[in-house]
Amino acid sequence: MAKPAVLHIITRLDLGGAQKSVLALIQHLQQNYPDFEIYLITGTTGELAAQAQKLQNVYLLDTLVWEIKPTNFILELKNFINLIKIMRKLKAKHEKIIVHTHTIKAGTLGRWAALFAGIKTRVHTIHGFAFHLYQNKLVWLIFYLVELFNSLITTHFICVSSQDLSSGSEIFPRFAKKASIIRAATTYFATFKSFQNSQKSAHPEPVEGRRTQSIHLSSIGTHHERVMSELSGPERDRSEVKIGTIASLKPGKNLFELIKAFKFAQNQLKKHYIALKLEIVGDGPLHPALQTYLEQQNLASSVKITGWTPDPLLYAQKWQGFMFTSLWEGLPCALVEVQALNLPIFAYQVGGLADLIDQSRLTYPGKWLDLAQALIKSQINPPKKQITSLKPDFYIPKMADQHINLYKKLLNKPQK
Repeated sequence: MAKPAVLHIITRLDLGGAQKSVLALIQHLQQNYPDFEIYLITGTTGELAAQAQKLQNVYLLDTLVWEIKPTNFILELKNFINLIKIMRKLKAKHEKIIVHTHTIKAGTLGRWAALFAGIKTRVHTIHGFAFHLYQNKLVWLIFYLVELFNSLITTHFICVSSQDLSSGSEIFPRFAKKASIIRAATTYFATFKSFQNSQKSAHPEPVEGRRTQSIHLSSIGTHHERVMSELSGPERDRSEVKIGTIASLKPGKNLFELIKAFKFAQNQLKKHYIALKLEIVGDGPLHPALQTYLEQQNLASSVKITGWTPDPLLYAQKWQGFMFTSLWEGLPCALVEVQALNLPIFAYQVGGLADLIDQSRLTYPGKWLDLAQALIKSQINPPKKQITSLKPDFYIPKMADQHINLYKKLLNKPQK
């Protein structure tokens, strides 16, 4: 008898938290749970597409792109038919099979294709809802109705934050009865334990050339073994302070407001002889507009947009603060990753951020001046540095265990 199977579906593999988490999960499951056959269907585009091709049991569809357009009806119909064909083929091979979807487009096509293919167990991970307060009311309604109808054929929802669990329970029927929280992890527990231990036992004065212990990890994820080997070095000059953010350059990340807060803080800190610099690690459709805005604000010399990188923490380890002004989120993996660096975090209270940071340290969206003031205060009167205690729920091995336990529970549950 063939092993039970799980088929994951996600569209464009941009260098984002959800995509990194999905690839890390699939790789860990394939390497450590031989009793399950793990498959992936994804598109061929995005910064992480090449890494996805290194996994086992991967189906690449060049028509499976991220954009949702009414004019792409024929393309989406082709995707739908291809998904059904693949699912029927796998269903014939595996008596027990689960379809597990991620993001709204893959979630919609994948769950309905699974229904038509006769697959009864359909799981969807919510990496933040597709509808939010900043949308046009008609757009909001369309996304809500799509998710509402999708919820009716979903066996189980996985939420990455308590906020998504709470919101889903309020607006979808029976959601609370078939939903649970599993964190979207991109980091390895062993690496962060090693880093924390090295920090606790480190000499008070940094030593030039000192290195922390390196731990071998997989190629998929955040490349922490290289990051951790770079973390030690000479103490930085307090006259220049570098802060940063890690984000895709898209409207929801609200980077124009972040730059506005940075400029205010920069002008105020000049009075204290502190030169504030900003690095934005990421890329996306707003890159040209952001660069033009920086030039208009005379900030081109003090704000750097780095572009995409597989190792954002190689930038973050040189920062003295982390800013995050996203207007809507699930639970941003970037914040989980930078917490190990013990950076002061200045962020808006959206999505699952309250699961990571005490609400008293968060600012309401739009209150960019409050964010700037918090940044100014932290640099004039630096708080005592504390070692962050990271919860094991945010590490890949724990995430994988929780998924496997859920899969077993669903497959052993009597089918209606």
